[in-house]
Amino acid sequence: MSYQIILSSSAERDLKKMDRHSQSESIRALADISENPYQAGERLTGGLGDYWAYHYSVTGSQFRIAYEIRDTKLVVYVLQIGSRENFYKTLKRRM
Repeated sequence: MSYQIILSSSAERDLKKMDRHSQSESIRALADISENPYQAGERLTGGLGDYWAYHYSVTGSQFRIAYEIRDTKLVVYVLQIGSRENFYKTLKRRM
């Protein structure tokens, strides 16, 4: 039973800004998350404790996907996709 992936408008913009290779790796990562969002990522702490992060690499660069799991509807709501640099600072600003 897979979860449905829904991208926020800001996550869609994040994805569109990436080069083709990073986009395809990010889409592959989203597929991994949809299979089992609890095992794919790690729960965040502190003020971001309601959210999860999935870590992956693209040609040596570290990337993250921040998401929220909504069990009642079997939905994973993706908040942000991007490189590790300033990722959590940007995520806090978006919240």
